[in-house]
Amino acid sequence: QRLRRRGLRGLRVGVVSGPMSEEKRTWVENSASSNWSLTALTEALDSLGAQSSHLDPSEPCFVDKVRETDVLLLNCHGSYGEDSRLHGLLDFLGVAYTSCGPVASAVGMDRLVSKAVFEGLGLLTPRSITLGYASSPPVSTFPFPALLKTVDGGSGVGSSLVRCPGELDREE
Repeated sequence: QRLRRRGLRGLRVGVVSGPMSEEKRTWVENSASSNWSLTALTEALDSLGAQSSHLDPSEPCFVDKVRETDVLLLNCHGSYGEDSRLHGLLDFLGVAYTSCGPVASAVGMDRLVSKAVFEGLGLLTPRSITLGYASSPPVSTFPFPALLKTVDGGSGVGSSLVRCPGELDREE
């Protein structure tokens, strides 16, 4: 209600972004700060009258800074940003934030759990096998080339193209 009356003017918005995950570290190390979404987000918020600030979850004073905000805009990726750990902390602290809650975040970040949920809802999913599980079909039944991905993690981090079953021994 209060937000509708005043818009973003004076709203203290913490933009949570930091190099906690391998995905984010890779982006930060390989791009100019002017290309970071953090820069665009804080500039846009400030132009709308908000008081934005960058909050890095890897800093020791992160929780103290969180408590000084009205709302957090989550701009974190991969582990600690999309896997529910941050969401759970913010729920515990009673802080408002953008994004889904911890359960949806955890399900969405785990490829095996997501696939099980989607299939349980009758949605089609790509053909896959899970390496290292006795209940998985033999690798020889899977068509190659194939994409090998970790169970969790964002983007293509930890992914590799496997052209034949013999290459799996080198990837595992």
